Amino acid sequence: MLEIKDFDLIYRTEKGVMAALRKINLTINRGEVLGLVGESGCGKSSLISSILRLLPENAGVAGGEIRLGGTDMLSLSENEMRRLRGRDISIVFQNPMSALNPVLSIGRQMEDIQFRESVSRAEKRERAAAMLSEVGIPDASRRLRQHIHELSGGMRQRVAIAMALMARPSLLIADEPTTALDATLEVQIIEKLKALQEEIGCSILFITHHLGVVAELCDAVAIMYAGEVVETGSVERIFGAPRHPYTRRLIACDPAHIGDPSRVLPTIPGEVPKLYDLPGGCVFRPRCEVAVDECARTHPELYEMDAGHHAACIVARGEKS
Repeated sequence: MLEIKDFDLIYRTEKGVMAALRKINLTINRGEVLGLVGESGCGKSSLISSILRLLPENAGVAGGEIRLGGTDMLSLSENEMRRLRGRDISIVFQNPMSALNPVLSIGRQMEDIQFRESVSRAEKRERAAAMLSEVGIPDASRRLRQHIHELSGGMRQRVAIAMALMARPSLLIADEPTTALDATLEVQIIEKLKALQEEIGCSILFITHHLGVVAELCDAVAIMYAGEVVETGSVERIFGAPRHPYTRRLIACDPAHIGDPSRVLPTIPGEVPKLYDLPGGCVFRPRCEVAVDECARTHPELYEMDAGHHAACIVARGEKS
């Protein structure tokens, strides 16, 4: 469904050219849920913006391909991209309060996004009410008359999901849709996404910091660090036998993996490198506890550790051999 090959993205800034994304290679199959995980600033949002072709003026594609269902999205005109967004590809943003219009009613917004449909406004409203019911919002007809500030956080996120799924897209991008929710609502939203994904049959690119959500919802995982994909594989492989040192440290920092009570939470030492001043060799080397001399000289590619499991680590590759 989605194929990204050797994709590079730069930002031109006052401090110089920032290599925001470098040699990104990702594949999402039809009906698959891929979890994209990494620290803040690793490039997840830049990748989303690149897929949607909603980049700022100082951004530039430096190479590579992004294909949706075989269509080269980077070669499409702006009008062609507008026809594709919201129909073949939709997105659920992290904060529905900023993603939805606070001035217009929910019903008006859900009717307006059906502008491609040659049906009456009454039928559009019926479709909107049906979709709200489908995501678990009771008394949908009354909710259509309300504004976004009149709903709870969980209700707002359900509205955002309903709007993203109105056109039954081939690919749904979910940008940390549960970050602002409490644990109970988070579980409800995850369960609803799973049910809707199975019903519609769409693929999902799920961006999150929450490893527990990835284990619950996703089929495959891609780990990002400082603008690079450093490990990919099935949920079972990534959580059961992670090969990249960053993935191991990331999982170790999950509070669910803390065995003994402690006032000090585990962390990854050091800082994420500046993208306009990247270290030579492996980008994770300054923070890695297993780095060897070759890590400073050689930039690792994604090596196949096992069938369908890849990691960009020279040390892990040596362990495999």
